[in-house]
Amino acid sequence: MKITQRGFIIPLLLVIIAVLLAGGGTYVYVQNKQANQVATVTPTPQATSTTQASGLQVADWKTYTNAKYGFEFKYPSESTVKVRQDLNYQYIRIEKLGSATTNYKDGISSGEYYLEIFIYDHNLGQIRDPRFCESILNPKKVELGMITGLRGNYSGGDSLGIGLAMCVGRLEVDFDISGSESGGGSSILNPIFDSFKFTP
Repeated sequence: MKITQRGFIIPLLLVIIAVLLAGGGTYVYVQNKQANQVATVTPTPQATSTTQASGLQVADWKTYTNAKYGFEFKYPSESTVKVRQDLNYQYIRIEKLGSATTNYKDGISSGEYYLEIFIYDHNLGQIRDPRFCESILNPKKVELGMITGLRGNYSGGDSLGIGLAMCVGRLEVDFDISGSESGGGSSILNPIFDSFKFTP
């Protein structure tokens, strides 16, 4: 009996090892394939630029600085800034919306835009839903000062116009950044996104 059991165990161990090797190889292949699909783009620094966006000088824009989480970005001076903290995330919204834009079903009017930043602090038990990062269309790797992120187009489930999104993670904190503006281009959102910088 012992000889039969030993003869059975060796082929079983060989099959288990082969399955593990095949699974590991498949995992490495898929990870490499995904990494190769992400191109690298370095945004143009806007801190001292005089590039025009919708008739405004980007250099004249205000700078939002968040010392707690170590990031900053520029935004048009006429924007409204809203900040709040929920149980599951922290929230910053930069917007320029007319008084007629009360619901988003009809879209936003010409010259209007908004930018939303969701901050998920793991130390506060706030966890990002990975579906946001997965929903970014044509993601490109971007340098944001000390860290990198993914940036691309974003449908976001609304019909508000041009949508951009950025997915950033740093030690113990994740950032989901998205925005929309009316019209056929992203003349305001692109400079805002370009100006994002994370510091130590």
